Amino acid sequence: MKKKICMLIYDLRIGGAENMICQISNGLSNDFDITILTLSNVNKYKDTLNSNIKYKNLNILKISKAIFKLYQFLKKNEFDIIVSNVWPITIISSIISIFIKKTKLILVEHSVLVDQFYLNSNFATKFLKYISVFIFYNLSDRIIAVSNVAKLSLIKIGVRKSKISVIHNFVNINLKPKKGNFYSKFGYNNKILKLLNIGIFKEIKNQIFLIEVANILLKKYKIDFILLIVGNGPLENKLQNKINFYKLNNHVKIINSNNYVTDTINECDIFLSSSKSESFGLSILEALCCNKKVVVSDIEISKELIDKKHYEFICDLNSDLFAKKIIYLSSKKMKDLDEFYKNKFDMFDAIKNYKKEIYKIL
Repeated sequence: MKKKICMLIYDLRIGGAENMICQISNGLSNDFDITILTLSNVNKYKDTLNSNIKYKNLNILKISKAIFKLYQFLKKNEFDIIVSNVWPITIISSIISIFIKKTKLILVEHSVLVDQFYLNSNFATKFLKYISVFIFYNLSDRIIAVSNVAKLSLIKIGVRKSKISVIHNFVNINLKPKKGNFYSKFGYNNKILKLLNIGIFKEIKNQIFLIEVANILLKKYKIDFILLIVGNGPLENKLQNKINFYKLNNHVKIINSNNYVTDTINECDIFLSSSKSESFGLSILEALCCNKKVVVSDIEISKELIDKKHYEFICDLNSDLFAKKIIYLSSKKMKDLDEFYKNKFDMFDAIKNYKKEIYKIL
């Protein structure tokens, strides 16, 4: 009989962690009995899951109200392993696992928690978050970090190094359904420079910086371009106000979308990422695997994700330098980025490494 594994996350909205959970579940489903369990009922990936994967949701919006119902479900179904994803779900599952002795627990960390806590918390809240990670992550059986940067962040907080393995994310473009090309929606032709950013509209993604870069491209360097900033989040109005302030409405468009945008990636000329922190940068990898040039901020993950021979893609978060980098790369021919990065971050290697982690604790 196959061992039973529960893949746990808050929901299956479009996002890097959610994408990875579904693809990893597909990769493991021939060897294990997989159930994907979410707290909320949002599921944008149902058409991509293998037919032998079970999907359950607890139909709960507030995490604070989920603990007892989650405990009941996990206790009743007697899983061999829970694979819990994304703080604070990882903390909740660690607490619950104390009372379900026979079930092993793997935590998957998709964030650089040190940076996440620093940007989003006051001192007292940050201290409590650090303590929660230090105590409860060390109670788990294994921890998987999606990058060395994410791993080092956990070690800084006090998580034991011996518990943590790094398994990089990957891209399987062929699994993604097509949802349309936003450039064609606005009627832009192939002569204009097409720039793209994808990400949640939060401070950590720093899209406000890209609007400043766009202002320089247009008014200082007289470049004809369209920048699409695709995603959703609490800073949408702030971003739009900045566009209005610089009078960039014909050149910068905010696209509120939580659907796949692979077709739009395929049509862009350069993908931009101005993040202040990233644990991996899956959208960047998706662009590279679509054979697209990228300009990314010079943060720790960039030199783990980007190969040395492509370090010219990395740029300081200086708006004029960023604009110059875009102009430089716009005229440079690049080829075979897709095959190189698909091989560098291979899906089958990642699935094999997940199996190794599972068999370590069975």
